This record gives sequence, structure tokens and C-alpha cells, in this order.
Amino acid sequence: MSIVNYSEYIKQLRLRKQMTQDKAAEGMGYHVVSLSRVETGVHLPRAAKLPKGELAFSHLDDQSMDVLAERHRLITALDKHETREAAQILAELEVLPNFDTPVNKQFILSQKARLLEQQGQPPEAVMPLVQEGLRQTYGEAEIEITENTAHILEEAPLFHTMARTYRRMGDLPQAIRILKALESSISKLPTWDKDREKQQVPVLLTLAQCQLQIKDYDEAVQTCIRGFDYSATRSQGLCAPNFLYIQAKAKHALQHNDYAPLLRNAYFCYTMLHKKEAAEELLAAAANMGVIINTYGVDKLEYAPRPKAVYARGELANYKNIGEMIKDLRKKARLTLAELSQGICGVANLQKIETGAIQGKMQYIVPIMQRLGRDAYLYCPFYLKREDFLNAQMQENIYMLQVMGDYKKAAKLINRLKKKKGYDKSANLQFIKMVEALNFSAMQEEPSDAYPDMIMKVLYITCPKFDEHNIESYPLTQNETILIGELANYYVDIQDYTRAAKMYNCLLNNIRKTDIDETEKACIYAALVYNYSRCLGRMGKRHDALFILDEAIDFDRDRERLFLLPELLFNKAYNLYELGKKEESLPCFAQAYYGVVTFIKYGLAEHEKIIKRVIYERFKLAF
Repeated sequence: MSIVNYSEYIKQLRLRKQMTQDKAAEGMGYHVVSLSRVETGVHLPRAAKLPKGELAFSHLDDQSMDVLAERHRLITALDKHETREAAQILAELEVLPNFDTPVNKQFILSQKARLLEQQGQPPEAVMPLVQEGLRQTYGEAEIEITENTAHILEEAPLFHTMARTYRRMGDLPQAIRILKALESSISKLPTWDKDREKQQVPVLLTLAQCQLQIKDYDEAVQTCIRGFDYSATRSQGLCAPNFLYIQAKAKHALQHNDYAPLLRNAYFCYTMLHKKEAAEELLAAAANMGVIINTYGVDKLEYAPRPKAVYARGELANYKNIGEMIKDLRKKARLTLAELSQGICGVANLQKIETGAIQGKMQYIVPIMQRLGRDAYLYCPFYLKREDFLNAQMQENIYMLQVMGDYKKAAKLINRLKKKKGYDKSANLQFIKMVEALNFSAMQEEPSDAYPDMIMKVLYITCPKFDEHNIESYPLTQNETILIGELANYYVDIQDYTRAAKMYNCLLNNIRKTDIDETEKACIYAALVYNYSRCLGRMGKRHDALFILDEAIDFDRDRERLFLLPELLFNKAYNLYELGKKEESLPCFAQAYYGVVTFIKYGLAEHEKIIKRVIYERFKLAF
């Protein structure tokens, strides 16, 4: 699910149905002025007045939590091209009761079209499903896409499938026309930037492939640059080597002289993801272009076959709503209302959420679900007023800027956000104080003695009785985990490794709980293991470091989360070398270096210098 700008969403839904505000308000039992206020983002409608019938919007609210998670499982399986699993989930969803509403039918048709395409079915089997899917929201209106189209529900994925189908039919101009319009129209989706830009990555990849095929090389280069940027900033490097490879082919065709580094970086990215066939094809293509890539032994690596990690999630019952789910999970975790709500909301507020008396605000639901090991976005959408939507967007952008190392821009956004209503207490206040502390730490050349006290004060906002010797007894939010991790990082910096290791180990055990969602785990897992392995290495516990590194590398590789893999591989290489496995360490060092070079402008410049120096000191190789 996602964070949705409700006002934009309902407005576009009404316009798609070609309804006036008067007609829509009448169908909802609203005064037209009230509907106008909803569409301008002044307030949300009452739950009982969510649009139904022609303006069916409550399809997500009416579905059980289990169904929402199954939808996510289906999309995940198709993203990984796991067609057998996708077909099974699709068959289960199709026969569910009350799943024949237009919006649900559109979702089924969209995923079925993708499945048939991946199974190699002919275009004439796919296109009717696409047309029928679009008809669910277009109604009798002409199905057309322009740069000004604002999409709702599954329209963008359906148009993308349509474009790919035209490409398979050989109609590249039509495919490119749709994809260019789609790139523009996705930017108008009523979701936050992260969700929009994630959708842009596969669209831009298809567009670049079409442009390369039609020999529009200049356009292909520019498309790859945009696609790579979206991939690096919002999608953990998804499809990054594909963009590099296509860009290199286009630049070679244009007789540019800077395509060799693109080929080299793409090669090492493919190998990090264990995409052996793609890597071998690239090596051959590079040789034909006159580029010889030094593989440093990476091409000799043998990848032991192992089963792919399946989509993991805790056991689910057929919950009717998010409140019922929270109550059940809380009881299974043996938490009281007071323990779960501590620092987030009042006990009475949580009790009302559990009983369904109130829907609950996003600022409460998200951290409460995190304490239960769940990613709230998998189980419920958040329809927000305009101001709340913008604030949530701002939080995400602050995180991104800090990851990219742009602390000055982050500080400006923090100062804007802290003035907003509701950011002076509980979890919202903790977020403000946390990102301020992270900015403070990043600006210090040496560890500051004031930093641990600063972190503890922030942690106490939601954990007033926090005890570092009893971390595993706490159900933690993401922000609380980050804060404890920062304390551990500080102790590493002042060489108190034993204290740091105990904290890291407790955090890792919390994440390893069997009922945690993998999307929740993915948010913090790799960064935590990177820091913990660094600590273990300094303690001389290199075999322990390698064990947790291999787990984290496999986890991120299976999910094509490329962005942090180079740093994990660098720690692995370093520990292998220190254990005397020099020959085995060099391929990992090479992957780490060229992986970091690939994303160097996204906050990894210092990492590149460190890896380059370490490789030269140990192998006398000038990368």
C-alpha cells in the first residue's frame, strides 16, 4: 500500500467518471461545499462517507488485512518473475468473495496481463486484458494517455504493459509515445515522491530499451541517466546495471569515448547480484566494443545453488481492519496497551483504534505496527489531508538527504517540519530530535562527548525507562532502533567494542524474530549488519563478522537491493584478507570498489577513497 493524497485521488476518480462535484456530492450524501473542501485537502471525509458505487474508493478499507498482504505478495512475485508463485496467488485472489468490484477487477486484470506476458503468451492474449482493465476506471470514455493524464489505481501499470506489448508487436513508435506520456503522467500520481519514482524506474528502463532498438541513441542516453538517478535515490539500485549497459551501448553507437567505465561498473553490479548470464553477455559485448574488463577473479567465482528466500511475513488471520490486527498481534506479543502505546499515543487512544471506534492517525499506526514487527504500508493505505501528506513526504525526503550526505538541505527541511502542527510531542517530536542529532553527528570530525546524552534524551521521548542491558525486552520502532544503533556506533568510535557489540547483537536478534515482515526488516538490516561486522572485525571476531555479513548480503541480493551491497562486500573482503584468504578477498574488494564507484555521487565519495587505499596497501593495485 502507500501514502495517498486523498484530495487529489478522489478528485481524479471523480473526473475519470466524468462527474460534476454536484453529482458526486449527491451520491456521497455530502453538501457540494463539503466535497470541495475534501478535494482541496482541507479535511478528510468521515469513514461512513467514503465514496461507494460509481466512486468506489473503499475497496481497500473493506478488504481484510490478509488480502492486502496477498496483493503485495503477488506484485512482489511478478517483480521477481516468479510466475508459478504469482499464478497461485492470483488464482486464490480471483475467487475471494466481494472481489468483483471495478477497482479489484482492475487489479486482477493488471496482474494477470503481466503474468501472461512473463509466461511468453502472445500479444493478442495480453492486450484484451489490458483494455478491459483500463475500462474499469475509464468507463465509456476513450482510453487515451497524454502527458497531462493523472492516473489512478492500476492505470499506470496497465499502460506500461500496453507499451511493452506494442514493443513485442514491433510497433516501437507507439510504445515510445505511451512510455513518454507515462513518464510525465506518473509524476502527477497522488502518492508521495518515493512511490512515484519507484514506478518510474521500470517505465524508463522499457523506454530506454525501445529507444536503443529504434536507434535514437541520444534519447536513450538521457533516459538512462534519469532512470539511474531514480534507481539510486529511491529504489536501492533496482535495474541500475541495466541502465548503465544500455547507456554504454548508446554512447558506443554515438562514438563517444566514455562508455568503457559504464560497461565495467555494469559488469560488477551484475556479478554482485549473481546475474552470471547477464555478466557474461556484457563481457562479450564489451570485447566487441574494444573494451577488455579486468575481472580480478570475479568471473571465476562459483555460486552455489540455493533456494531463493521466500517472501516472509508473520502468520496472519483474517483481520477485518487494522485495529483488530493490532489487538491480536499485541496479545501474541504479550504486550499491554500501555507498553505498546508508550510514547506514541495514549492508552485510551490505542484502545479506540483496536476496537475500531476511530481509524487512527498514520503517526500512531506506523510506529505501533513497527513495534509489532510489521510494515503498516503492507496492510493498510493512509489517506491523508494535504498538509499531513506534505509532512509525511518531508520526513521521507529528510531521510533521503541524510543518506546522500546532503546535511545542509536536510537541516533546512528539518527546520520547516518542526514548525508544523503535531511535531512537538511523542513520535513526531522524536523524529525531529533524531534527525537533528544525526545531522549534528555528521558535522563532527571527531566523536562528541555530548552525543550519547543527546541520543538518550531523544530515545527517552518514547522509551522513558530504556535500559541498554535489557534491549531485547523492548518492542522497537524503526526510529528507536536507529537511535540505539547510533549509540552503538558511538561506542565503536571510542573503542568500547564490547559494549557496542552487545547492543548490536540485541538489535539483530529483534530483527531476526520469525514474525517480522521482510519489508520491515529490509529498512534497517543491511546498515545494522555493516556496523556490527565492523565492530566484530575490530574485536578480532572475523568468522562471526563473516557469518552475519553473508546473511545480509544474501538478503539484499535476493531482493536486488544493490545500493548497500558494495559496503557489505568491502567488510567481507577485509575480514577474508585478515584471515589470510588473500586470493578469495580480491574479487570481493573489486566488487565493493566498482559498486561504490557506480553510486559515488550519492554520498559514497569517502567510501571510494577508503576502499581504493585499502586495495593499494594490500595488493599494490591502483584501481
